[in-house]
Amino acid sequence: TLLRRDGKPDVKAGDVVSVKRYDEILQTLDKNDCCEGLVFMQNMKQFCGRDYQVLKQVNRIYDEKCKKMQYCKDIVALDGPVCEGKGMLDGKDCDRCCTLLWKTSWLKTARGDTL
Repeated sequence: TLLRRDGKPDVKAGDVVSVKRYDEILQTLDKNDCCEGLVFMQNMKQFCGRDYQVLKQVNRIYDEKCKKMQYCKDIVALDGPVCEGKGMLDGKDCDRCCTLLWKTSWLKTARGDTL
């Protein structure tokens, strides 16, 4: 496994990672359920403890609220987990089926190394 400058394992598209248990992820979240600005939504819990392939690293996100592109780091998209949108909008369902985004601190490598 290649290491980044900060000594953490580098994660690339095609790598297999494990989503940490929810109790481990909970330790990274602030009072708004965010880790460094990225929200961990309640419907993401169902994917905890499972393995997925990294679809891609995410370096930019379009912020619809601010209507501008935001740069980000340590975020990946995984192949498989999709937001089903149930109850997302004041109890109403959303039909977008968005790919969920994951902070690398919520993941482990296949060998169990924290990202």
